[in-house]
Amino acid sequence: MAKQTCIIVATSKREALEPMLSVHAVDHLQIDEGVFVATFDGTAREFAEVLGIRSGETSSGIVCAISSYSGRQPTEVWEWLKVNWPIDG
Repeated sequence: MAKQTCIIVATSKREALEPMLSVHAVDHLQIDEGVFVATFDGTAREFAEVLGIRSGETSSGIVCAISSYSGRQPTEVWEWLKVNWPIDG
């Protein structure tokens, strides 16, 4: 499976999620409390499983693969996306 970028929103036990991202994500960036963008070699479902979100073991929340992005964030977020966005071809 190719690397994909996901947004992860933890809705409980937020502090437990970042250490799991450090282990399982290719790279990640916290953009707000309990909100991260991350790259992962696999599907959003697989990512949620290894992070312990699907089972609720680590945290409850949602993992969504994203195919495009737009909005308003600090420069750091846009720079991270530019470097970590999967590019095919």
